[in-house]
Amino acid sequence: MHWTILPPEVVFQPVEAAPRRMVGTYEGRRVILEAGEDGWRLGALLSTDPNDFLDPRFRPGTLLPAGALQIDTP
Repeated sequence: MHWTILPPEVVFQPVEAAPRRMVGTYEGRRVILEAGEDGWRLGALLSTDPNDFLDPRFRPGTLLPAGALQIDTP
């Protein structure tokens, strides 16, 4: 039994699919990649260098060229 003040359409709404994520390398930096309809996007930058986060090439959401990616295999 589920007790809530929320209406049933809110409680039982379909769950959206989580984005497909992988870890890879782009321009020599470790990144989390998110698969989209138009290709791979940068999800997050994994770096200890603060200057990497100031580089516009590594902004989250940036569409990345497939030829420049190296996807890690588990």
